[in-house]
Amino acid sequence: GAGRWAKALVLDANLGIGGDLPALLERLHELVRPGGLVLAEPAHGPGTGPVRIEVGGSPGPWFPWVDIDEGALLAAVDRLAGFVVEERWTDEDRVFLALRRGRQP
Repeated sequence: GAGRWAKALVLDANLGIGGDLPALLERLHELVRPGGLVLAEPAHGPGTGPVRIEVGGSPGPWFPWVDIDEGALLAAVDRLAGFVVEERWTDEDRVFLALRRGRQP
């Protein structure tokens, strides 16, 4: 279904999964159709480091992670064609951005 999604959600600071924001934005651009939205929630502050997820008491493998704060996300959107910030709002201490997909990556 790549290129046909109307919306994609990247919440709870998950923009940093894989440690490569430009690659994630490129992939989101491939998944969301022209005119579609990515609803994103940046992290509260910058940070970096490998993480792993523990399930049932068993830790999984380590993988790259970078906390992408609002400033880093806005800078990446400005540098990378393909998305424009359509809306920004807050709910308590959380920030959310609606990124509208254009036609060019």
